[in-house]
Amino acid sequence: MLVLNGTSSNWAGFVQSGSINKVTGEFYIPSATYVGGTKPNVVGFWVGIGGFGQNTLWQAGIAVNVSSSNVETVTPWYEALPAGPVYNSGMHFNPGDLVQIWTNYSNGIATFEIKDYTTGQSWGGSIAYTTSTSTGEWIVEDIGLTVPNYNDVTWTIASTNDGNLLSPITAFTQESVGQISYCEYITEPNQFVVDYSG
Repeated sequence: MLVLNGTSSNWAGFVQSGSINKVTGEFYIPSATYVGGTKPNVVGFWVGIGGFGQNTLWQAGIAVNVSSSNVETVTPWYEALPAGPVYNSGMHFNPGDLVQIWTNYSNGIATFEIKDYTTGQSWGGSIAYTTSTSTGEWIVEDIGLTVPNYNDVTWTIASTNDGNLLSPITAFTQESVGQISYCEYITEPNQFVVDYSG
């Protein structure tokens, strides 16, 4: 039975424990609309290794930035904490595209790939990095201090090297002023949805 047992100011999604060196997530990029405020309207969708309760995190994902005129820009990125994110500013995806993201870690080498099945674009690489492999994450994150109003995001694949996401140790709900992002299981064990409620 799923229990929503974690509340975060900027995360919504799932964390799974184990000996995890590969995390895969797949979803359709949602359309989003501007909600106002003085901060950028940006939301990130990512998978990662080692972030929960750790000071390291290897992650890759996409950032959805919505302008005040409701122009949506989708940019892929990766990040190895404590370093900041590295964006591929020359590559942009579109709302509605089917995207798969995976991160991998082995013997001091962290790799990633972000693939847009709709357009055929892909971006990947590797860096020297050391991270914990005790957790894997599938997260929707407030990365612009104001989350745009996005459509429901269904993660149609959420898996690790150990198999499908079956028993998350923590299911995060995100709560901040004027908005709540929450997650729930849907019918299959490796799928879940993150919703937005303004």
